Amino acid sequence: LNPKDFPFILVASEEVNLLASPGLPKPVVRRVNVLTGKSEVVEKNPGDVLHWFTDREGQVRLALAVHKERGRVLYRAQMGQPWETVIEFDLWEDEFAPICLAPNNQRFYVAALGGQDTLGLYAFDLSTRKLGDCLWRHERYDLHGVLFGHRKGDLTGVFYEAERLESHWLDATSQALSTRIDRALPGLVKLPIGDSEDGSKTVYFAYSDRMPGAYYLFDAGRNKLDRIAEAAPWIKPEEMAEMRPVTYPARDGLQIHGYLTLPR
Repeated sequence: LNPKDFPFILVASEEVNLLASPGLPKPVVRRVNVLTGKSEVVEKNPGDVLHWFTDREGQVRLALAVHKERGRVLYRAQMGQPWETVIEFDLWEDEFAPICLAPNNQRFYVAALGGQDTLGLYAFDLSTRKLGDCLWRHERYDLHGVLFGHRKGDLTGVFYEAERLESHWLDATSQALSTRIDRALPGLVKLPIGDSEDGSKTVYFAYSDRMPGAYYLFDAGRNKLDRIAEAAPWIKPEEMAEMRPVTYPARDGLQIHGYLTLPR
């Protein structure tokens, strides 16, 4: 949510009882006070929604619903208005995964095949209800996620699944910042997970095959990167074995990708 909404956040929540209601999850959206732990349901599940999406103001505006072998993307222009189905697709025939609403709320970003072999980044126009041209695609690896600037919300970069998670930056400023962080934390996968309101500070999560991960705070004003927390501080990276990417050809010539971990 926006900083103005502190201390409240939105959480997708589900009470799991596989015996009473087996099948896919059906989460509701709760508004949670992070200081007290108290919460209330602000969006009930109509019955088949798997994922909820908000706009930049924290309003629930988009949803992915699944029933049997069909998927639907639901949209509404404002809170309280009825949901409309903007696209329906076959789960087995089509690869179509909404990522988030664009800042102008006139389209949403989606990972889709678009007739190709790898997932690329597309924008779905909510007025025409059509998929636009491909914005980014890697010829060998699937799209994993997208990143946005902290001010205008412009698309600044993408992540894709190679032997390890890799990034591709779409603007020079983000690329320059990424290069600085790479120099400070060599050999680690680095994910920016949040900015301060003025954009002067960024929190990164960094990890590797031998390190479960740690959180770092980069202060652009001081040009300083500080470790602020660890995911599992009891694990010693120097005692862990290396996970090495490997490839080998199948009988038909297809390259199979995998990982090999040997004892130290």
